[in-house]
Amino acid sequence: FSNGPLQLSGNLRTQTNKYELCLSKQNLGVADAYVLAKALATNTWVQKVDLSDNNLEDDGIVLICRALMLNPRIWSINLKNNNLSVRAAKAIAAVLRAPVVVPKSGLIWGGKMKGGGKGLEAMLLDGNDLGSLGTAALCSALKANPSNALTKLSLASSRVGTAGAEALGLLLMSNQCRVRELNVNGPRNDIGAAGAMALSCGLQNNTSLVALEVSRNNISSEGTIAFVDMLENHNKTIKSLSLAHNMVKDDAGARLFKVLLNQSEFNELSLVHCDV
Repeated sequence: FSNGPLQLSGNLRTQTNKYELCLSKQNLGVADAYVLAKALATNTWVQKVDLSDNNLEDDGIVLICRALMLNPRIWSINLKNNNLSVRAAKAIAAVLRAPVVVPKSGLIWGGKMKGGGKGLEAMLLDGNDLGSLGTAALCSALKANPSNALTKLSLASSRVGTAGAEALGLLLMSNQCRVRELNVNGPRNDIGAAGAMALSCGLQNNTSLVALEVSRNNISSEGTIAFVDMLENHNKTIKSLSLAHNMVKDDAGARLFKVLLNQSEFNELSLVHCDV
């Protein structure tokens, strides 16, 4: 942050004319996170926070998570590309698991909060090193909290792996799952056919998810066929599916296009570079 943590804190306390705080690509570190977290904990106007492409690392995110615990007005946070590992994922999981303390007033700068003080609704964690253990921690927290509000989860290129995809499949199978948009795009996730089958299994009776992205995941034809079977015979809620840069043989591609034509709810399909 070019003017230092002190200026950052001052901006947070005085700016009251918008609800989004964007500090992307500001080279923020742990010292900045300390000041930012202290200000966010009691701030009443910020609802969306973009801290993407910084260097906050696990220590910084632990501090930010303490602020999120205290401020349910914040409903969206972007932590893409911050060198985060499983420790940060566990800190975020603690936020997702905790019951929300509703603020005394739901009014800010003349209007109601979009999220209504329900806590996090959108979490963007792309480009980190959360791994399967970090992914599992997030899923476990969401399943454990029946009042969780999370509807958008983005884990693109975060080393999710097959085991992480299996944890996501169990989350999608859970009655506590409210996620509507899930991004598990590669190239570093590499969920493979087994991960694709786990997600497909979890989606069979899921009624919340409407958009799934699993591009660049080394998914073989066996995995793509699992998605086809799920769409043909079970799930009628999904509206958008991206399988770009995976192996989709002609028969699976033809069946996917048939689903696209026959199901009015299913209206977006990406098979770019799938040799269909």
